[in-house]
Amino acid sequence: MDGAVSVLDSRAYTVARFVSEFGFQSMPFLRVWKKNTVDSDLVGGLESAFVKSRQHSMGGNDKVFDQTAQLFISLGRELEFKISKFSEFIFLSQVEQYYDFYQAGVNFFI
Repeated sequence: MDGAVSVLDSRAYTVARFVSEFGFQSMPFLRVWKKNTVDSDLVGGLESAFVKSRQHSMGGNDKVFDQTAQLFISLGRELEFKISKFSEFIFLSQVEQYYDFYQAGVNFFI
């Protein structure tokens, strides 16, 4: 994450008009993925061609994964969550999105 700015560094962000402008991203619910594709497209999790093709932000999946891994994934288990524990990763990314969003919002507005 060379050159990355910590999401907790309030000096890195300008004044937000809407809290959503903090821009924390998470993965969609698994049921949403399954509604829009076949199960075989999801084999490989974050590394599958389909999942990669749905991310329109350059490096977005890596950013979501890195932020989530910092809080919830033990060192050495990263690949396991990227590939075989995709549904668990989706949930953790949503928890991480809330955690960072809440913490940044509280720190910014209080």
